[in-house]
Amino acid sequence: MDKKFILSVALALGSVWLFNYYVMRKSPVAAQGGVVDIGAVRELAAGKPVQVPTAEVVYKPLVTTVTFDNARFSAVAQDVVVETKQLLVHLSTNGAVIDSLEFKNHRGKDKKPLKTMYAKNMHDEVQRQQGAFLLSVGEKTPFNYVVESKNKLSGRVEVVFVADNEQYTVKKTFVFYDESYRCDVSIAIDPKHAGVIASPRLFFPLPCVREIVDDTITLCAWDENKQSVETHEPAASQGLAWFWMDKKPIFGGQDRFFAHLLVDDANSFTQRGYIKRYDDKTILSILEGPQTAQKTSWKLSFYLGPKEPSALQAVDDRLTPLLSFGWFTAICKLLLKLLDYLYGLLGNFGLAIIVMTILLRVPFSPLMIYSRKQTEHFARFEPSITRIKMKYRHDKATEYQELMRFYKEHNLSPANQMAGCLPQLIQLPILFALFRVLNNYIDLYQAPFAGWIVDLSARDPYYILPLLSGLAMIWANSLMAVVDEKKRVMSTFMAFVVAAVFATFPAGLVLYQLTSNLLGIAEDYVRKIFFNN
Repeated sequence: MDKKFILSVALALGSVWLFNYYVMRKSPVAAQGGVVDIGAVRELAAGKPVQVPTAEVVYKPLVTTVTFDNARFSAVAQDVVVETKQLLVHLSTNGAVIDSLEFKNHRGKDKKPLKTMYAKNMHDEVQRQQGAFLLSVGEKTPFNYVVESKNKLSGRVEVVFVADNEQYTVKKTFVFYDESYRCDVSIAIDPKHAGVIASPRLFFPLPCVREIVDDTITLCAWDENKQSVETHEPAASQGLAWFWMDKKPIFGGQDRFFAHLLVDDANSFTQRGYIKRYDDKTILSILEGPQTAQKTSWKLSFYLGPKEPSALQAVDDRLTPLLSFGWFTAICKLLLKLLDYLYGLLGNFGLAIIVMTILLRVPFSPLMIYSRKQTEHFARFEPSITRIKMKYRHDKATEYQELMRFYKEHNLSPANQMAGCLPQLIQLPILFALFRVLNNYIDLYQAPFAGWIVDLSARDPYYILPLLSGLAMIWANSLMAVVDEKKRVMSTFMAFVVAAVFATFPAGLVLYQLTSNLLGIAEDYVRKIFFNN
């Protein structure tokens, strides 16, 4: 079997493995630092020092349900609407929860604002417990709240809810800001009688955009040892609890485009954080507070918004890695800036991708032309080189001497053959980086192009761009002077393989590759016309 063919297959398999390992992989759950497995067997030795919080606090059973004061239950609710420059929020007096959270600047398939929180059926016991920012205080958690006040202040909107029963008076305050996606939630609990102990827990959902079928949700938690946000698989995180020693933990989750995260806990409310997973799309973060028998208040701050660099940084610098692109972060950030700039000029992300491809390719055109010329020049002598190898295949020393003599006589170098790989090596980092950008940048979601493509971040629904890209590759290969017909057949076969692979990739990425292939064809015609000698 041809060694070159084996080497090509090995390189292809290696590239696929690297792509999957560094681009497509998901972070595993890391049970370390401030993470404990509640179901784990543990032993406490007398006199052995323990880190605050105590082991008894850390390992106590996780409580994921809410016991309401059903004697005062009512399904009749008042809808409170809050609108800022970026958000449209509906709050309900049933549980003083967020019924829906809409992002005015980001539209979905129906051209309506995208949502990450949705109204629950309060007649259903299961859905009742899934309310966004539902507060549990103990065995008789108040459910019926009233609106104490709603105030439009400078740069923010404040809504205050109050609930009351025979055991507790509870006040919950929401503050939404005009200039950021920060949301402050203040809690005040006042037990009415001696012996009444409040055990507060605050529930809030991980984000999920229902119209995105393949939307993937991950859990995020601040790792104090690494001083970074670590991601975890929700399915493997049930039964785990996170605890922190500082007042600025990060806990919550993210999906493809959005994040719901605790970012500040000024009064040390959060003793532990854990989740309750109903299914792949419905996952709740639970913040467990300290028990109290007296009037106590806390203030927590959350990020509820898209994973955009400027929006994340405006709330907390530690959140910017959520839009991290691994090894390709630097390239991705440059691509994002260039795309945004071109979009501002052209008004269409498809056109912006085409122009960006031209801008990235043209500076390297001289190298591309030189590389193709060297490869084609070397290919003309491949039959003679093959004959020498076959003639002296049993005498490696003589074979080497004859090859070196042949190279010298015809002014050849084995390095010339490798020169043809340079264009691909240059394009690979950009290709991988653009793949990450198109999959994670919300502004490209539902960005249309050319009529039949309604979302450049999703695959081409009719596979037109992948087919055109494959045909362009075949056209480009036909311009190369390949003497060996087997290699021409193999290059045609590989063009169809690449087209099939690209059929599953975002349409914007295929558009980049198609434009790049067409530019390569143009470079070949320039080479044949002006550099044929």
